Amino acid sequence: FSGYEPLSFTVSYYDDTRPAISSVSPSSGGHIGGATLFISLVRFPDVGFDPAKVSVTMEGGAGLFKATVNLVSLSPDGSRTTVSAVTPAYPLTESTVDVTLRVTPILQTNLESTATFRYLYQPPSLSSVSPSSSSSDGGTATTIDLLYFPIISSATVAVEFGSAQVPTSDISVISSTIIRTQIVVVTPPHPPGTVSLRVFPRTSGRLSSLSQSYVFFNSSLAQLSDPLPRWACVGVLGEVRILHMTGVPLHLTVSDIMFDLPGLSASPALSIKHSGGGVASVEFLVFPSVLVGSDGNIQVSVTVAGNPSPLSLTLRMVDCSFTPVLLSASPSQGVYTGGNLITVHVANVRSAQGITATFGEAGLGARVASAE
Repeated sequence: FSGYEPLSFTVSYYDDTRPAISSVSPSSGGHIGGATLFISLVRFPDVGFDPAKVSVTMEGGAGLFKATVNLVSLSPDGSRTTVSAVTPAYPLTESTVDVTLRVTPILQTNLESTATFRYLYQPPSLSSVSPSSSSSDGGTATTIDLLYFPIISSATVAVEFGSAQVPTSDISVISSTIIRTQIVVVTPPHPPGTVSLRVFPRTSGRLSSLSQSYVFFNSSLAQLSDPLPRWACVGVLGEVRILHMTGVPLHLTVSDIMFDLPGLSASPALSIKHSGGGVASVEFLVFPSVLVGSDGNIQVSVTVAGNPSPLSLTLRMVDCSFTPVLLSASPSQGVYTGGNLITVHVANVRSAQGITATFGEAGLGARVASAE
């Protein structure tokens, strides 16, 4: 063709008889492992739905690690094989790393298929401490939940409250997996005040410790303790709230407590739900006639027999007659694999029927365990 420049292009050929990975879901996961992958393959040899006949590995700069194959299934038309596997842990200290995911039929190792999988670093964290305060006398069983913590036993983990270390005999490991660890410790005696609660593997020392504030209260001095009521509805007739207290008289009675709410000439009706060991839960009524401050709050003063000064509590008053309001959600974090039980308080919901819950911009649906 005179006068025309020649055109060039590249053609890539592939062997359409060999197996190939068409998709991996999810395509990334935490470095601690434990994520379930669904690997879709085409032209994969017939392995008879037997997981033992399939090998799934992750290979990167840190070495080769074998995944656990749980399931092999075949599409109805036989054109697609799905392999379900659980990711192994991968050594990673920061950021991310891409590794080669390899699926191989055990009896035909020359027909392996590969794809890329990304490991994400998941730093260990202290998820929750319950209770978050106790008597300075010690002896309180305290549950500590940890995420992505090294697998431990009572002999390999250290727990400290301030400068006081908990003896190994007072540490019980309830469960320890690569995702979640739960331990129960008995608090040591400690002077009243806020201290740092630290948890760390004995092999790595305090530099790798996880910490959270913990409060030791004076067992002879009344104090308010979590969970505290933070809000109440205006415009309703006598809304009940529960106040938790520590350091109260051992045999607390209604006559030992007086509540002062602005706008009320007398203390509201009280009911002691639990009392013993210096700890009590007291129910009280918030009436619509209370005087609400310009900031939308009311200040509650609580006088306890034997206490040198009243205790103070702030309640946010919410108009519960119109639009539903989400007031609180606890806990506010959980493992990415789901299954966390979350307590949500809402106002202005007339019926518990038909309530739904979603998470994130994608609107991931959650199962409502109960509503009342």
